[in-house]
Amino acid sequence: MIKQLSLRLARLVAAAALVVTAAGAHAQFTPGQILTASQLNSAFAAKTTNAAAAITGGTITGLSSPLPVASGGTGATTLVGLVSPSYIAAQGADTVLANATSSSASPTAFAMPSCSTSTSALQFTSGTGFTCYGNSATTVGTLAQFAATTSAQLAGVLSDETGSGAAVFGTSPTIGTPTINTPTISGGTINNATVGITTPLAGKFTTLQATAAITPTYPAGVVGNATGSAVSAGSVGEFVFSSVPTGSAVALTTGVAANVTSISLTAGDWDVWGSVGVVTGASTVVSSEQGGINTTSATLPAFPGAGGQAFLPLTLPTGQGMLMSVGQTRLLLSATTTVYLVASFSFSTSTCSAYGFIGAHRR
Repeated sequence: MIKQLSLRLARLVAAAALVVTAAGAHAQFTPGQILTASQLNSAFAAKTTNAAAAITGGTITGLSSPLPVASGGTGATTLVGLVSPSYIAAQGADTVLANATSSSASPTAFAMPSCSTSTSALQFTSGTGFTCYGNSATTVGTLAQFAATTSAQLAGVLSDETGSGAAVFGTSPTIGTPTINTPTISGGTINNATVGITTPLAGKFTTLQATAAITPTYPAGVVGNATGSAVSAGSVGEFVFSSVPTGSAVALTTGVAANVTSISLTAGDWDVWGSVGVVTGASTVVSSEQGGINTTSATLPAFPGAGGQAFLPLTLPTGQGMLMSVGQTRLLLSATTTVYLVASFSFSTSTCSAYGFIGAHRR
């Protein structure tokens, strides 16, 4: 019996030796030998480079480095599990292996930040790693509303009121519905003024516009021009005039209306007035005198001429001149208009000429 068991054991050892020898043409191992990873890799590399004896199936697991795969085998060979999870030390919950530095380094355990709320997000910073961004006051709706409205609100609040390209504020505005209460004056322009203030402010206006009536508190009113100089064209109080002296009197034909002089008035509300005088020869007899203000050339206005007309049916002493007022009229003009001072005298015997003055004042 003992002899038969020995014979069977010898046969098993011989068979195992043949299997190990077949593992590679360039490596010989003995039964019971403990193989290193390098020896295994060398043996499999030699085996898989021989297309005729390639590994033809199965799965090799638990290896510490990749193995080449033969191209001539009859079945696919899968190499998996190069590093077994059992070889990595246990780590805490929510931990990853990573290199969170700004230079090359071996991976280490890196605890992930807690970003589990709907109002937070994971943010990566180079050389630092991941951090949690957001808080309970930040929501997706809040961010969307801010993005949709901020540009329009800033465009309405941030304004260049100096013309120099810089934003000017009277007070710090509140984005959304701006709160503008404290008036300031800068460069002649009121910024963020509250209408109805009672405390006087220092400064001057360069331009003032109103879309409704400006009502002074009487007995105080709008202060007039006290500089002794003429008001600028287009302003209330503008004055326009023309004058023809006796030495430049305009020759007349008896009973025929003629222009003595004229002025050009721009659109606006004007008060216009004038006077007409006559210069005669030594033997001239003047029997009637007429004068008026009209927008039609060389034409007396129809009676009563809206106040800007005069008629004197008087016979003057021979060779005698005279001067009379033609009154005042109001003209409402929508465009630039020429206004004439017109005269017509009836005379005989010799010559007769007219001189005069016309003036206009903008309301």
